[in-house]
Amino acid sequence: MKKIVCIILSAIMLLCSFSIAVAAEETDKTYYPTGMVILNEEMYKNDIDAYFKQYHIKGALSWNEETGRVLAESASGGSIGFYLNSIPKNLDYYTVSVDVYVTKQENGGTGVFNFGINCPESWAKGDFFQLRLNKDNSGPYVVVYKKSNWGKGTGLTGYVIGESKVNLTIKVGPEAADFYYDGNLLTSIARADFFKESGVPYFESHPNCAFELDNLTVYSGIGEPSTAVTPVISQIDPANAPTMRGYQLSTQTYTKGGNEVFDIRFVASGDATNRQNVGFIVTADAQGKAWNENTTSVFSSLSAETSEGIPCQPITASQYEAKYVCAMAVKAIPVGTDITFCVTPYATDLNGNLIYGATVHYTVNVPATA
Repeated sequence: MKKIVCIILSAIMLLCSFSIAVAAEETDKTYYPTGMVILNEEMYKNDIDAYFKQYHIKGALSWNEETGRVLAESASGGSIGFYLNSIPKNLDYYTVSVDVYVTKQENGGTGVFNFGINCPESWAKGDFFQLRLNKDNSGPYVVVYKKSNWGKGTGLTGYVIGESKVNLTIKVGPEAADFYYDGNLLTSIARADFFKESGVPYFESHPNCAFELDNLTVYSGIGEPSTAVTPVISQIDPANAPTMRGYQLSTQTYTKGGNEVFDIRFVASGDATNRQNVGFIVTADAQGKAWNENTTSVFSSLSAETSEGIPCQPITASQYEAKYVCAMAVKAIPVGTDITFCVTPYATDLNGNLIYGATVHYTVNVPATA
């Protein structure tokens, strides 16, 4: 007989000295826990059509069993273009990385292929890498285009058609997109200068060219991918996990280690009480820090008070039409700078399975008082 465990609901004053105003969550973007792999070779190699959508169809897109890579080959009179249709078009803060092998260049020119972000509405628009290579292997280089205008480029020493590869990586962050080749930063494009505000990564081949993609990976955030501390997509189930409701800030700053700092409390609500625990994964990319905390205590209300000790109106589960609210505090956050927190609520069911809610990003900046 399976033992049923329920989390006990309590009404309690928790983590005093927080202002009670809860920030509204963002709804126009899609986020995943920082470091979570959203797309990799194991997902797409057996079903190319499910993960790649062609919009220029003058060529062929396939999985090359011999090399173990995605093969894109354009016709002599046209080009082939495709984007990653398995990625949400409003995905924000992500990294896309790929190793590129040019296997054919017979168009008489220098352009081979484009690789960019925020899928364009027509050819040669957007913000993208272009790999340029003469048929005799002379003059290989990569260049970044911004809104179709020529940007910064660099040569590729010793690149040979059919043999060499170059790694191209684009990190789309809160302020800009950074373009790397073989680990070297080539250039950055500010978000305010993006051709399109949002979209998905895409690839385009110039006529009568072919290239192969290896180790194509998309993951959330602009740090490094992680499979140890972040969920997989199949574990994300917002309907059965806690829902983020916002954050609260401490009503006054304080000094720690000679620095002026503040505290923040993240708040979520939920309905299912037959859980082993509930928790939060919180990352702050700019600080390179991460927190993962869970608890068996949830509450019917969360109270707080001002710095003068005056009680505030509590946050209640009923105001969200939920059965409980829960919270997690992160302390000693530096003042005076934008800090973006990636917050994912989760619960553990009675069988030990982790269920993750929708991830939310909050950018916070508490001004210095001095």
